Amino acid sequence: MSQTKVQLVNNVSGNSGFGLSSATGVVHLHKASSDSIEGLKITNSTTGSGLTDGLSIGLQSDEDVFIHNYENTSMLFGTNDTNRLAITSAGNIGVSTTSPYAQTDVSGTALTPVVDLKGVTQNNTSGVLQLTRKDHPNQGSCIYSSGDDAGLTMRNTDGNGMGFYNGTTLALRVDSVGKFTAIGNKPNANAFSLQNSATSNPEGLYMNFTGAAPNTQSRHFLKCADNVGDRAVIDSNGNLRNENNSYGGFSDVTLKENIVDAGSQWDDIKNVKVRVFNFKKDDASEKRIGVVAQEIETVCPKLVGITYDKDEDGNLLETGVKSVKYSVLYMKAIKALQEAITKIETLETEVAALKAA
Repeated sequence: MSQTKVQLVNNVSGNSGFGLSSATGVVHLHKASSDSIEGLKITNSTTGSGLTDGLSIGLQSDEDVFIHNYENTSMLFGTNDTNRLAITSAGNIGVSTTSPYAQTDVSGTALTPVVDLKGVTQNNTSGVLQLTRKDHPNQGSCIYSSGDDAGLTMRNTDGNGMGFYNGTTLALRVDSVGKFTAIGNKPNANAFSLQNSATSNPEGLYMNFTGAAPNTQSRHFLKCADNVGDRAVIDSNGNLRNENNSYGGFSDVTLKENIVDAGSQWDDIKNVKVRVFNFKKDDASEKRIGVVAQEIETVCPKLVGITYDKDEDGNLLETGVKSVKYSVLYMKAIKALQEAITKIETLETEVAALKAA
């Protein structure tokens, strides 16, 4: 079968054309067909016929440009004699890495990233992904390969905070000063849930005022309210308040066993030293009434607990701060009061008998 080859060299501009009678570029490839065509094809002669393995560049029938590597290998793009971008045969895209990899979870299911970005440096001055605003090129969001605390860092460079939406509904927001707002809308379930899955020494929520000590009823660690008003509050001075002045404990009979009457609490209550004092961190005028843990420990050791100090890694130390189980102390006082009532009633009976004699 005969083939027609057309080559035009413009001696003035130096353009070369193939498949056409005139060239408008340095190299101009043309084919009149509207079908999917390969304008440029580079084949590897070591793979048999050399017609199916290699690189081709052309137009689809809808005039989209395609660049296709027919071999089961990566396609690499580079600058300054260094590979900068890779598209693997599996479709993974790597920026600054020619081997974007897939991670595997514990179930064995491959989680293959579509794009694998790696920063050049290992500090928060080199973002691996920068999203900027069209009207403000210096404002936007940046994802860093490593932050101040290592790991992934996301930063909004315009200082306006970050919002996360479910459709058009705001679900989570961190504003410019770090205020965290989570908006849940889930009937019959928790709106917000924190989980610690550690199998040893887990701990829960920790609230800490690191810059001030309000120590007042007007500032709060925790406030619980509904669409009517406040229901329960933990103040910054440690007070616990609720609307009904009701504090309870689990007490259902189905939860208990070995139920017997308590023994006499008379001597224990009689030996408790009730003191007036102020805490060292408070003003001397803020007097309180209560007991001292080390003193009541000599009378009722089980009323005293200790919160051990921790080192910077969270390991418990031998030192700590003792506390008193006041709610148990109150129950012991009730039992002692009952004993006193019995004695008073006995005396009243005896006095009545003497008066009647």
